[in-house]
Amino acid sequence: MRLATPTLVIMMVLGPMTSCRQGNSRTAADKDTTGATARTPDPGAMDRETTPALVGRLKGSDPASVQARDALADRWARLAPAERAKVADAVLTWTVGDLEKRAGAGRTGLARVLETMGPAAPAGTLAAFAQKHAAWLLAQDAGEVGEVLQLVTVAPYGPHMRKALLAGALLAFDVTLPTARQQRVLSMITGCAQGPERKAAGEVILKNLQVKEKISLESVRALGELQTEGATEYLRLFVQMDVPLALRRVAVEALAAIVDDPVATEVLYDLAKPVFFSILSGDALEEKLLERARWAFAGLGKSRACALAPKEYASLRKVYRKTPSAALAPLREEALPSLIRLMWCADPKKTRADVPAALRTKVGLTP
Repeated sequence: MRLATPTLVIMMVLGPMTSCRQGNSRTAADKDTTGATARTPDPGAMDRETTPALVGRLKGSDPASVQARDALADRWARLAPAERAKVADAVLTWTVGDLEKRAGAGRTGLARVLETMGPAAPAGTLAAFAQKHAAWLLAQDAGEVGEVLQLVTVAPYGPHMRKALLAGALLAFDVTLPTARQQRVLSMITGCAQGPERKAAGEVILKNLQVKEKISLESVRALGELQTEGATEYLRLFVQMDVPLALRRVAVEALAAIVDDPVATEVLYDLAKPVFFSILSGDALEEKLLERARWAFAGLGKSRACALAPKEYASLRKVYRKTPSAALAPLREEALPSLIRLMWCADPKKTRADVPAALRTKVGLTP
């Protein structure tokens, strides 16, 4: 799939902003932000003005200011590098002063401004612009999430936008938000957070759930996706059989996604044990317990941190060596990758002796 070009990405995201602006547009008779009556100069005459004079016209939301911005954009290719930095700073600073009205005004619009002038703008100006831009997108729920997140890939604006979107979304998140709004904010967080920011963002979400004493499916998924530190003990409360099915499932899936916490592996192991007992005893397992164990297998089959006591190896080995009944043979085959990985976790040396290299390789372990 081809990604949209930077211009197209920005235009897709800013389309709603332009429409909103058009619904609140002002006539040439309206007053600009300085209180003076707006007057529309001859565009041809404006093209003959000096660059400093055009920059000086960027004072309000009146047509003269918009035309000055258009004229500066039209002559951009002819500007010297030093001029470009000053013009980019002035245009972006003017635009962010009334983003809703100025972003889509005139012939140029924000899409072209960010693409052509952004590379020349001072970092501080881009950062300040991104803060206002991100706040607008979050407050208005403007643009599809995927399109907004593509903005963070548009250099040199992207890094500033990513940080601003992440900070704004973390401030906006609350587990009491309506489901659609909550999902949007969480998508911004998980889409923008990078490296150590991910665990830190997860901690903000977890703290909100604990303080509000509420939970949502969307927030639980985010805890797993962000590999949230300290979330394991919280999530294990919601894997019990008396918890509603949908919440129980996403809690197990979130634990399965947290691959760097040994405690998460222990919880998943506990959820898988009924299947192991069923294979040993030959008794069929209750459907609800089987379903939950299968969710746990999805996590146990991954490479993950674990710290099982060596004494667990003996019971796991019994399950591995057990020849099940014909009815339970498919279940043992399904559980085998998780079983072998758990054996490896408890005692790698014994696992090498008991499990053939080809089978260890098949489940993703070192030969």
